[in-house]
Amino acid sequence: MFVPSIFNINEPLVFGAPIAFNPYLMVPMWINALIVPTISYVVMNMGLVNIPSQSFLLWYMPYPFTSYLATQDFRAIIVCALIFVITWFVFLPFFKAYDNSLVKQEKIAEEQEAAKTMQASIVQ
Repeated sequence: MFVPSIFNINEPLVFGAPIAFNPYLMVPMWINALIVPTISYVVMNMGLVNIPSQSFLLWYMPYPFTSYLATQDFRAIIVCALIFVITWFVFLPFFKAYDNSLVKQEKIAEEQEAAKTMQASIVQ
């Protein structure tokens, strides 16, 4: 499911995985939507990475390649790696909270199934 995301086609992940309508995962997506452009703006404004001189229309290329091709600066790849790490750390606590909620739901479902099985064995 993550392979299309490599080529900036995120719809299968956003709508196929429970991100779009899941508060646990939608909130970090919103936070990252603010953080990533801010980091890019600050890095380019400080002169650490070249500002793109033209519009780059190959949106389907992987992010590090497009960053390099748009800026003609190898440091853009480092910024991409930095952004990836930051967004990963933003998502991490939300993933853990979501995983904990799923574990609780599974435990409740298992207990209910065990109760049904026990009840069915008593009836027979």
